[in-house]
Amino acid sequence: MNIEPELPEFNTIRVVGKCQLLIQKGESPEVSISSKRSGIDTKFEVRDNELLIDAIPFNDNGSDRPLPKITITYTKIRSIILTGAIDLYTCNKITGHTFSLILNGTGNVVLTVEVENLDCTIVKAGTIRVFGNAVNSLIMLLGAGNYQMLPLKNS
Repeated sequence: MNIEPELPEFNTIRVVGKCQLLIQKGESPEVSISSKRSGIDTKFEVRDNELLIDAIPFNDNGSDRPLPKITITYTKIRSIILTGAIDLYTCNKITGHTFSLILNGTGNVVLTVEVENLDCTIVKAGTIRVFGNAVNSLIMLLGAGNYQMLPLKNS
C-alpha cells in the first residue's frame, strides 16, 4: 500500500487506466493505493491544482488480476476526468457550486451530489449513476453509455 502523507491541495482529479477508485471528503488531501498482484503500475502527482493518476497495465495478459484500489481524500472537488476502465464510488456527498464529471471509457460511476450545477459527459460505453440534488444539470451522452438519475432532484 502506498500513502502520500503531504499531498498538495487539488480541486480536479484526472485518472487514466484501469482501477477501482473511492473518493471521500476529508481535512487534508491524501492518496492511498493498494495494488497487490494487479499487474498495473500506478503513479500519481499533483500539478496545477490537479491530481493526476496513471494506472496503466504492464500488459493485457493480466485481465483476470485484481484491479488496484485507490482511495482519494479531497478537501474541495470541482471536477473528475476518468479515461479507461475505471470504477468510481463516493463515500459522502460531493457539495459545492459546480461539479463536472467526464467518463471516457467503460467504467462505472456511482456518486451522490448536493450542487447548484452538475455537468456529466459520457464518452463511449460507461455508466454514471447520480443520487442527490442539483439546481441545474447538463448531461451529454456521446456513444453507447448510460446515465441514471436515482432520484436526482432539480430544484
